Amino acid sequence: DEALVNYEQAIDIYREVGDRLGEANTLKAIADVLQFKKRSDEALVNYEQAIDIYREVGDRLGEANTLKAIADVLQFKKRSDEALVNYEQAIDIYREVGDRLGEANTLKAIADVLQFKKRSDEALVNYEQAIDIYREVGARLGEANTYDSLALLSVKQKNDSAALHYHQQALVIFKSMDSAYNEGWSYLYIARTQVKLKKAYEAKQSYQSAIAYFETIEMDNLIQMCRQEMQPMYQQSSGPIAPPLIDPPATPKLPQNTLRPQSSSNLSSFWIWFGIGLAIALLIWYLKR
Repeated sequence: DEALVNYEQAIDIYREVGDRLGEANTLKAIADVLQFKKRSDEALVNYEQAIDIYREVGDRLGEANTLKAIADVLQFKKRSDEALVNYEQAIDIYREVGDRLGEANTLKAIADVLQFKKRSDEALVNYEQAIDIYREVGARLGEANTYDSLALLSVKQKNDSAALHYHQQALVIFKSMDSAYNEGWSYLYIARTQVKLKKAYEAKQSYQSAIAYFETIEMDNLIQMCRQEMQPMYQQSSGPIAPPLIDPPATPKLPQNTLRPQSSSNLSSFWIWFGIGLAIALLIWYLKR
């Protein structure tokens, strides 16, 4: 609310001195705040006023940024077809002015809408194009967020193994950025996917990692959520699950005709009875002679 008061005071001055670009930038800033406050219809009015001025003064980048912002609002209001039209207009301008990051962000936004509309193959193409550009410009956060979006798409396609792979790729990037919040969420997403894949031991480890990261930033609500999700796993098993490092070697089965070695006591008994039998045979031979 205080921000809106200051923006309104600023816009009055911009109009007084005839600074049309400053007026447009402030109109867009007011719209951003209104959208944040979920006053979407008022936000759209301000965005439209801003875009008219950007076109008037020839600020193509300001126009593209506002077109994308309008599309974001329209998608928020579930007006997906209109959102796509605005995203396409924005991406054309980003390409015209050479704003590769703006292009990548808009490609991801288009993919999000296509995923929402269940046009999965088209969404995948746009996500992959966005990732290529994020890598090109070194936008690691954008790349990681796109991997998470690909994971969500994989879940909808019932491919949990692919989802796990994408979440793990996102985690690698978040670790390189030293972002405890994002790392915690990555571990949480990974844990949930591992549960679906029936990887109980790995899931418990991932939940514990998520909790550890959330503890460093004192996110008590997320810590509690992790512990609640872990509860059924502990109830289903009476004890800890051993890590599945390697499978133990199978006990070899002896062939049926294989003789096992005799003990020393059995060998002694054999020679005693052999001697007695020999003695009896000699005695019978002697008597018959």
